[in-house]
Amino acid sequence: MKRFTTLLAVLLVAASCGTSLTRERMTAVSFADYTAYPDMWISPNDCPQAHKAIGQISITIVPAVSPKGSNASRDAIYTTIGGVQSETIGGDELLEIAVTEARARGANGISNLRIGKDAAGVYEVTGLLIRIE
Repeated sequence: MKRFTTLLAVLLVAASCGTSLTRERMTAVSFADYTAYPDMWISPNDCPQAHKAIGQISITIVPAVSPKGSNASRDAIYTTIGGVQSETIGGDELLEIAVTEARARGANGISNLRIGKDAAGVYEVTGLLIRIE
């Protein structure tokens, strides 16, 4: 999976070489509301309660990319796109994916939860799935 992610990042960089290197300022806020899941114990810390560890989970999500704007041109051999736009995934959606996967494995808690995005724009969600009796 790591090789695929690296290859995808290289391809995205190569595909964007024809675009300008300017960008307007963008502010992105991502919020993962733990209170939306009252039946799950969710924390970025270790669980202090008695629990059974079910297993470590790691979820990798490569966002979709699409042509930016409608300035794509096409000729007989090559397709030139004036830029690409990468999908932005909010923290609430990433948390929902993690909770769904945890429940599917019989967990009622996620400790040491980490939600992040690397330099290539790939999202990573990790944590320890637990069962609190």
